[in-house]
Amino acid sequence: MKVLIKCFFVLFFLLGSTYSWGQILEEKSYKSPYKEVSIIIAPEGYYPKNITLFTGEKVKLYLTSILEQHITTCLMLPEKSLFMSVQRGNISEGGLFFEKAGVYKFYCPTGKIEGKFVVLKKGRKRRLNVMSTKGAKGKVWMPREK
Repeated sequence: MKVLIKCFFVLFFLLGSTYSWGQILEEKSYKSPYKEVSIIIAPEGYYPKNITLFTGEKVKLYLTSILEQHITTCLMLPEKSLFMSVQRGNISEGGLFFEKAGVYKFYCPTGKIEGKFVVLKKGRKRRLNVMSTKGAKGKVWMPREK
């Protein structure tokens, strides 16, 4: 029994020396979530064409092109003052933040292609409403046992 107690104190001392109790008991909090989205510009248009997000999410965009010609293509989102241009084989990076729900259309005037961000309002966790039988008038239905 004494050996077990000594082992416990040694283990307690080793854990206490490597970790501070503040680190162990500290509640972790994270900044607002972010989503990484890759968009490819092809002759047919943007891939993906429709991107679904939630309000309060930060979006990190990666844009690339697979067009054969050596023309510069782009992605414009006027509501958010975003303009990204890219040539074949390169990657452009950009960031967005959506505070309000809605549909935000992006396009490129040179290629006459378009797509959209669909921003949904983040829902709250629903509580299950459980009806209690206390104070209920009348009979309560119960299934029969066979």
